[in-house]
Amino acid sequence: MLEHRLINPRDLSKIDLAFFNVNSAISVMVLVSILAGEFGRRLA
Repeated sequence: MLEHRLINPRDLSKIDLAFFNVNSAISVMVLVSILAGEFGRRLA
């Protein structure tokens, strides 16, 4: 859904940029979640 909001249906030239931005944000969130889980597990 977010990728669709980042591009204009008449101008698909930015579709690669939208795909990259969304995937990089999701990847960072997954990495932070994994690191937080590992850090929390080691403290417990």
